[in-house]
Amino acid sequence: MHVMLSYPKSGRTWIRFMVDSYLCRAFDLSCPNVFDAEKQLKQVHPVEWTHLTGAMIGKLPYWAMGPWQFDEATRRVPWLVLTRNFRATLASAYFQARDRIKVFTGTPSQFVRDPRYGAIKIVSFYNQLEELRPTLTDCQLFSYEQFTQEPAQELRRMIETLHLKADDTLIDEVIEAASFENMKRLSVAPEYAGSVIAPTDPTRPETFKVRSAGRDKKDLFNTDDNAYIDQVVDLLFLHKDHPDYQNCLGTPTKTKPAQPVTN
Repeated sequence: MHVMLSYPKSGRTWIRFMVDSYLCRAFDLSCPNVFDAEKQLKQVHPVEWTHLTGAMIGKLPYWAMGPWQFDEATRRVPWLVLTRNFRATLASAYFQARDRIKVFTGTPSQFVRDPRYGAIKIVSFYNQLEELRPTLTDCQLFSYEQFTQEPAQELRRMIETLHLKADDTLIDEVIEAASFENMKRLSVAPEYAGSVIAPTDPTRPETFKVRSAGRDKKDLFNTDDNAYIDQVVDLLFLHKDHPDYQNCLGTPTKTKPAQPVTN
């Protein structure tokens, strides 16, 4: 088993699509819907995708998320962690909470200060991650920003971390299949109905999970909101100086236009 951990709205769906697409090709599976690979390989090559207690659908405030405790067997399996810029994550989370899972109806300013979804929760999540990491036998961090800049390189590294042989031809095919245009088309295809990329209401663009990177506008939060995020990070994020989290802080880096943002 492998555990894929991320905070909600860290770009996981895009990465999951690529990994499952690779599994379909590598194991020569029949997968009209690539996410079916997880079911078909559950006994052979299980991968658990989780937000742990950070999942927004659980509506847990930051103080109720932990501590995370696992048995020895779970701590020995490989863990892969996907990180993303905090501001971009919170912006994507706002649209998800408001438009898709409907757990929040307030403004962006209210969202970023909410103990169930906002800045203090994402910082608490990453603090708990750093408490967990030393107890794990194998834990590799991946950055969404690195995936947008060097998708082939990062996908190869992830495939190898999953203990699979990395095939450059398959990697190129998977990246092409995971383009924004193709994922947007597949999101409304019959074979993907009810999947993680399907819109909750095809007649309402805001309910689509696959959107262009411009949807997560860096100006969603106003000056006071950004100052609040900076203050929370400065005061509470115990590992803000760790190089593993350099892409998580500050203004989101510009992503390549071809890469989708899965809100």
